[in-house]
Amino acid sequence: MRRVEAASCAMNNGTCLNLVCAAITGALLLSSPNARAQNPTPVPIFPPPGFTIPPADAPCILPGNKLDLQCIITNDPDAKRIRMEEATLFQQALTAFKSGTLDPFHQVETLGKLEIFDPNLSVNSNLACSFCHDPMAGYANGSSILSIYTGGSNPGSVPITVPGAYPNNRIAKRNPQSYVYAPYFPPLQFNVTQGDFYGGNFWDARATGFRLQNSSAEQAQDPPLDTQEMANPDSACVVWKLSKSVYAPFFEKVWGSGSLSGINFPANTAQLCSIPGGAVNPPAQKLPLSPTDRTHAQQAYDYFGLAIAAYEIGSEVSPFTSRFDAFLAGSAKLIARLRPVPRQGELQHLPSRRSFEYPSSG
Repeated sequence: MRRVEAASCAMNNGTCLNLVCAAITGALLLSSPNARAQNPTPVPIFPPPGFTIPPADAPCILPGNKLDLQCIITNDPDAKRIRMEEATLFQQALTAFKSGTLDPFHQVETLGKLEIFDPNLSVNSNLACSFCHDPMAGYANGSSILSIYTGGSNPGSVPITVPGAYPNNRIAKRNPQSYVYAPYFPPLQFNVTQGDFYGGNFWDARATGFRLQNSSAEQAQDPPLDTQEMANPDSACVVWKLSKSVYAPFFEKVWGSGSLSGINFPANTAQLCSIPGGAVNPPAQKLPLSPTDRTHAQQAYDYFGLAIAAYEIGSEVSPFTSRFDAFLAGSAKLIARLRPVPRQGELQHLPSRRSFEYPSSG
């Protein structure tokens, strides 16, 4: 039957009929067991070649290539390293603040550094922004086990305690985007020359930058309220935590007296702010603030985001030390080098490539 249909296609000279017959013949061939045997579905190799599971993570691997996230948080060597580094960098920023020698620009930058490395700004005081934005990994995901098993998505502040639930911890939706050079992204806009949208922050540009005219500042305001990440139920809870921090005086030195202390928080703020965003029993809720206090809390939260953006645009995060930057600075030159002769099966006409050559120091 298949041979008859294929022959009728070959004999027919009508263009439309040829196309229809070809489609039918292709479908029949693909449905053949022999065809499937010739093109089997590849079985993925997992973990991929070259990746070694850290011994401390081995007990955290569940059947089906799943992760015990609470086990990873506790035992993963990268997670331990990141928390140690964030404590060190937080202390560095605190020392710089206490020195009293910072100029106004570096005061704002240092405040942003304190905020990024402060785990107390999460609902359970256990997750800093830097846990997902590791300086040693270009201010992006720094956990190798998470890169392989979750695509880089990091566990959040809130454990899931329902017996048998998977996952057993809230987890972010995506691999975190790097902070590096992100402050140079303009607010989201339609670029007429490019004929497309340009700017914004996050992979989907949802931190538009419209309101603050700073997409990185608005990006910084999202994770503290994301139910899967730092999970605060209200931006005012973040502001309340800032008002209780060791660097609260520094915040007010930068943004003005009363920027934190002038807000009247209710007596049960600690209890309300301990309930993770998205919780149902008991339900998460916003703080009952007066309109004036709500306005002041929003202003302080805007200051919070702007300080983080100031840190991200500074030389610690965005240093402009690439080879191309060296070329622009005149300390390296661009040279052309021919590619090696292509092997069999490779393209035969490969263009030359550009590389950088640094002047000899001798």
